[in-house]
Amino acid sequence: MKKTFLLMAALLLLSATLFSQANTGDYKVITVKKGETADTIARKYLKYRSYKSNLMDYNHIKEAQVKPGMRLKIPYSISKERAASVKFLRGRVQRKTNGRWMPIRRSGTILLQHDIIKTGNKSRIEIHFDNGSKLQLSSNSTLALKKYSFSTKGRKTNVNLKSGSLFANVNKLRRKSSFKVSTVTAVAGVRGTQFYVSIDKQKTVKVEVYKGTVKVSANNKVVSVKKNHKTEVISGKAPIKPQKLTSTRRVKWAR
Repeated sequence: MKKTFLLMAALLLLSATLFSQANTGDYKVITVKKGETADTIARKYLKYRSYKSNLMDYNHIKEAQVKPGMRLKIPYSISKERAASVKFLRGRVQRKTNGRWMPIRRSGTILLQHDIIKTGNKSRIEIHFDNGSKLQLSSNSTLALKKYSFSTKGRKTNVNLKSGSLFANVNKLRRKSSFKVSTVTAVAGVRGTQFYVSIDKQKTVKVEVYKGTVKVSANNKVVSVKKNHKTEVISGKAPIKPQKLTSTRRVKWAR
């Protein structure tokens, strides 16, 4: 009898812990409101409505069983909030989600819109987006996933490099898609290219392009930086005229 009681108490404690951590794990928990159905929930929370059956399977219920007051788990893997996923990490890497800093411990972790990622000394992380584009954040760097929106016409991605540096490998984008790397000093807009961006303590931004073309804008001026060229932007000034690269930084992407 005593063992049964202790087991039940342990299960209740575990259940409470899971629900308290639900919004910081691989899913979040919602409460079904009056008038909501499986269809309306799919439109509101899921990246694609076709994921509705996946949502039902994840919660082990049928559509007809969705009732007001019910708590449903929305897995981030199919959620509109999903921005990217971790492909590789090394060293000490943290993320800020819903106001809380947490360590990233494994590849495959889902990253959400508005997440902030920070790498420590001798650390790095590689993240992949749904369209195959990828970023590698170097050590002692901070990156904010500002926006990742999508529709049948295209995707719009905007990340903000707050400190440090990153390498980007952006797949060729559809006509109405965009990919931007912004800093407090300048914005780099691309449509399919490989490049490097860094920002130092004085807010000076450096952009190096290894493939394709990157448009760098600052102080109401835009310059096009072509393959094997670079530019620099000092805070409060326009980008300098692109110059030819004398050397190329090497980056090894995860497979």
